[in-house]
Amino acid sequence: MHAGKKMRLSCYLVYSLAGICFLFLTQGCGLVVRETQKGLIKVADSEIFWQGRHGKLTEQEMEWANIAWQYFINNYNAATGIVNGSNAFNIASVWNIADTVAATVAAHRLDLIDNYEFDHHITSLLTFLNSMPLSYGVLPNAFYNTANGKMTNIAGEEYSVGWSAIDIGRLLIWLNILGDYAPQYIEYIDKAILRWNFCKAINECGELSGINRHSSKNPPLESPKEPIGYYEYALMGYKAWGFSTPAPYRKKTPFINVYGIQLPTSKEDSRETGISDPLVSLPYLLLGLEFNWDRVDDHLSSDSYSSNSALADLAKRIYDVQEKRYQYERIFTARTSYRRSQAPYLVYNSIFSDGYTWNTLTPEGEQHADLSLVSNAAAFAMWALWKTSYTDGLMQLLNPLHDPEKGWFEGRRERDGGYERTMTCSTNAVILEVLAYKMYGKLYSNQVSAKSYADILMENEFDRPPCSPLDMKECRFKAGQK
Repeated sequence: MHAGKKMRLSCYLVYSLAGICFLFLTQGCGLVVRETQKGLIKVADSEIFWQGRHGKLTEQEMEWANIAWQYFINNYNAATGIVNGSNAFNIASVWNIADTVAATVAAHRLDLIDNYEFDHHITSLLTFLNSMPLSYGVLPNAFYNTANGKMTNIAGEEYSVGWSAIDIGRLLIWLNILGDYAPQYIEYIDKAILRWNFCKAINECGELSGINRHSSKNPPLESPKEPIGYYEYALMGYKAWGFSTPAPYRKKTPFINVYGIQLPTSKEDSRETGISDPLVSLPYLLLGLEFNWDRVDDHLSSDSYSSNSALADLAKRIYDVQEKRYQYERIFTARTSYRRSQAPYLVYNSIFSDGYTWNTLTPEGEQHADLSLVSNAAAFAMWALWKTSYTDGLMQLLNPLHDPEKGWFEGRRERDGGYERTMTCSTNAVILEVLAYKMYGKLYSNQVSAKSYADILMENEFDRPPCSPLDMKECRFKAGQK
């Protein structure tokens, strides 16, 4: 549905409501008017205009939002503006820095914080981004100490570990959303990003690359492959900042059949390469919450329509196969990667990996069926994006999985129904994103049209920093055809 049609329908609802109110109020039929108004609001929140769930948050949903924001209150570090990646542990990834931006914007939109607190949080974070040390002087380090802002590895040892082009992509998405939502910060957002040398993260054909040092004594190595979908998600961030990238959905990806549903798999057999490339839900769910499965340059279409229909269809299949598993096996399923507070610290809670469906494993390929999880992050996002009895059931199952004074847990174990009580920045940020999506629709809009600080700087080829989108050479092969 195009913007003009959406506007015409919206105006029709407004004028109809006004006319009915005048007619019945003049006749003293207030009760009829109120009921009619309720009906029109229900239509305005329906699938005519929106995918999934939409409308004002209920009392329970506001409680969910307050619980999620409590995590950020407890784990906030005023010196840097960064929130701990895991509860009470002073380390955060660049993905977690993006989580902090996402949660703060959502909290403000949901009236959990006022303008003063919003500005305080965002200013502290942008000040850090404009002064933080960069790995090898070129890009944000993979991890930072949230208390003092120093570069670390995931265990907190202080050294330059390298960077994740995937995590940087998520940060680009949320800095773009922040600039659109609060344009008074655009200058400082631009200045932070213009410090980065993008030639080390993305090439002229839109291929992403990162490096990782396993210890301070070892040389940097190419980062291991990210799970399927994260690459496509991160590309949206680079595209939003003007880089030419392959299409977010590539038709040559091989597929497997699960319950009669075609699902994407890695082009390489991980059983031969030794590198796991699992299919998980979260990147496709974030593409729905943040972009409505639209193209980055789509600023006009209604939220009831996805302009990247192939990507929307793929996300729907990823949802459908998990609902099918419940229908066939009566196993509640909402799968994505998650963090733990003890080894193994990262678990690929996959839909398909290494030749098996519903495979749960570590990044090194070690299987852990006992750690299979019904993920809060995945379940909340599925609930928002698909209004079904199955997602209602998921929320009933997971609603108790929180500490009202600390935040939401990672999820419930498939094996025995027990709680995975680890609390993370990412899961609580996703829950706040979900509730902002329910109230406002897709979170990315990019409606700012005035020239920004970066736009003006880019116009002068002598002043602009190296490796800007304008300096990228033309790709020698078609996207996805290499």
